[in-house]
Amino acid sequence: MRYFLIASFFILFVSFVKVRSNENKIDKEALSKILIKKKFSTINCSPDWATYNLSPAEIQQMMPLPGTGNHVWKISTKNDSAQFYFNQGINLYYGFHIIEAMPSFKKAQLFDSACAMLFWAEALAYG
Repeated sequence: MRYFLIASFFILFVSFVKVRSNENKIDKEALSKILIKKKFSTINCSPDWATYNLSPAEIQQMMPLPGTGNHVWKISTKNDSAQFYFNQGINLYYGFHIIEAMPSFKKAQLFDSACAMLFWAEALAYG
């Protein structure tokens, strides 16, 4: 009888350890589905910049956009084009057109790469 009790406790212990070791295993398919659902149901305060990669050609194609606003923020640049595209980007940013503001800031950097405010504006748009 004593051996029977010892054997049954041993079997019970082994089965408990086996069950406990399976609890830590993660179903990879279920995890990926949860992460995808989380990505699409999360509200962000700024755009997902990983999906908006601007090529140098797209930055070069940025043109003056009429009707973006009339706010002027004088920055320390000698280049009028850099000032213009900075102001256009700020007006777009203030109008909550953050994605459209980024090419303006990057194009302004092409005209004056020594102006720190242009890089600050890019960081502002990144959030």
